[in-house]
Amino acid sequence: MKLRKLAQFLAWSGSALFSLVLSALLLGLIAYLWLNQQLSHYGISQWQLSLAELSSRQLVIKKLSLTINSATGPTTDNNNNQNEQSVFLQDILSLELPAFLPDQISVNELRINGSRVSDVFIHDSVQASLDLTRQQQNFNLQITTPHPTDTHLQVNRESQNWQVTFTRGGIRLNGQLNAGNGNIQATLDYPLNTEQLAVYLPIDTDALSFKQLHCSAEISGKLVAKAPLTKPWQAVESFSGVLTVDNSLQIKHQSRFNQTGLHSQLLLQPFNWQRHSKLAELLRTLYPQLVIQQGQVEADLTLDYAWTSGDWHIDDARVKLTQADWVYDTWSATQHDATAHFSATTTHLSVQHLQQKLGSLQQGFVIGPLQANMALELPLAEQDNWQLDLQQHTIEAFGGTIEVPNQTYRFNRDFDLPLVFERLSLGELLRQYPSDNVAINGKVSGTLPLAWRNNQLTLKNGYLNALAPGGHVAVDSSALTSMAGENPSLRTLAAVLENFTYRTLSSEINYDDNGKLNLQLQLNGFNPDVEQGRPVEFNLTLQEDLPALIKGLQLTNSVNEIVRERIQENLNR
Repeated sequence: MKLRKLAQFLAWSGSALFSLVLSALLLGLIAYLWLNQQLSHYGISQWQLSLAELSSRQLVIKKLSLTINSATGPTTDNNNNQNEQSVFLQDILSLELPAFLPDQISVNELRINGSRVSDVFIHDSVQASLDLTRQQQNFNLQITTPHPTDTHLQVNRESQNWQVTFTRGGIRLNGQLNAGNGNIQATLDYPLNTEQLAVYLPIDTDALSFKQLHCSAEISGKLVAKAPLTKPWQAVESFSGVLTVDNSLQIKHQSRFNQTGLHSQLLLQPFNWQRHSKLAELLRTLYPQLVIQQGQVEADLTLDYAWTSGDWHIDDARVKLTQADWVYDTWSATQHDATAHFSATTTHLSVQHLQQKLGSLQQGFVIGPLQANMALELPLAEQDNWQLDLQQHTIEAFGGTIEVPNQTYRFNRDFDLPLVFERLSLGELLRQYPSDNVAINGKVSGTLPLAWRNNQLTLKNGYLNALAPGGHVAVDSSALTSMAGENPSLRTLAAVLENFTYRTLSSEINYDDNGKLNLQLQLNGFNPDVEQGRPVEFNLTLQEDLPALIKGLQLTNSVNEIVRERIQENLNR
């Protein structure tokens, strides 16, 4: 009887033990199959683990090794009706641990390998730690890489709220995401090294007094949970924020991604140029001939960028310049106000409307104020095909005005450019062409018919005539008197020029392609102190090397030290 009961007990316990082992094996197999399917779905092709503790409440994994290459999983692309393999963002954001797993899961040493790792962390392998809570669906992942990148990534999840912190060197990203409504907030600090800029811009880093620009960004937006991770641009419905450069220059933007590229509306906040010494240094290395000494700049535009081709285009762009002083080569300008509306591509700049006003413009002689409205068509690779459409202008100079035709100028073609002078002051002209021995007053008008031929300006048969009632000339003729000796004609000429009143003044002006200016001058008038005011007619011929004259005037008249230094450097070569 006892033996029978013992046999029955052993049979029952063996059956129960077998059922328990079989159930455990089945449960383990189900967990293995589930885990293998999930890991494969996220591109994890290989995995190994070493358990430290396992109970109904806690699972501690001593070591876990994962190899991540490419993501798999069936989806359908509605655009081309072709099946492709992809992981959706919602798969990660809504990931929940199954009920058969313990409530607490920890991975003490997590090693992640594969090509996807090097895309983000540079290293082919990184170490991490991981803690999960099944019931609250909490999640904490920390990844750190060794020197030289010193990268750290921390991801926390509490129910629907995700928080990401990423640091590498001086780069720091903080982001928060609500998986329920898709709202995202992020801040980025990024020290931009000048060596990195030199990859894209022709700058001389050795000439800069600084080695980096501090950049930061604040971003807010909305994520689309159904976007596949293989197409990250589909994950963002729209986003906006502020980019700050050098702690002061700010650019606001409203942006969105699509399948072909990026679409952004950008707004450059008004900023004073003289407060940005680093940007001024960058400009000097890019365009050594251009120096902006002061001024305020603001801009807004719409930018589209194509992912595959790298092409971009700018539309509805506006740039406003206020109270700017600048130097370009040996030209200098003051109080420059300008507003430009333009569009641009990688090959063409089109300025639909440019309205500008300058207090003064100087290259030897100073003219101004100036106002002009124009349009420009500028093929970036074909400067000979640039085109300017002058629509309206006013130019004040030497106490009078200068007019040029309002017309279209194509610089790869010959054209005529008649300059019409009205009521120019000879006294103001002589003030800018200083002479200690001559004083003159009166006003002149006339026309200089300039011609653009073979990429050079020439002038033939220009003229300037005095306006009634004429004017007055006073010449210190002591040098001429000493030269005259006993010559009566020269002594009379010297005496007449000391106090000469002219009734008419006429001139003919020619300028050839060698830079020679020829001036034929005729004056009719009298000196009331000589021979009882007998009428006198003067005929003078003057020749000047105009480029040399302008350089001399720039050295003499320039109020801009940069221009003076550049002219002196050219003369010393």
